[in-house]
Amino acid sequence: MPGEKRSSDVNWTWLTMGMCAGLLVDILTDSMPFGILAGFAFALIFAPTPQ
Repeated sequence: MPGEKRSSDVNWTWLTMGMCAGLLVDILTDSMPFGILAGFAFALIFAPTPQ
């Protein structure tokens, strides 16, 4: 169904943004695994949940 596909795409978009932000923080602060994990957690917590 189109609605489910769109919800999945939204979740992947949030996950990708979180991972990219986490990777950027890792590069800037030289704390390699933590920013990516924080971005992953941020995406899981704040992404809009599919109804």
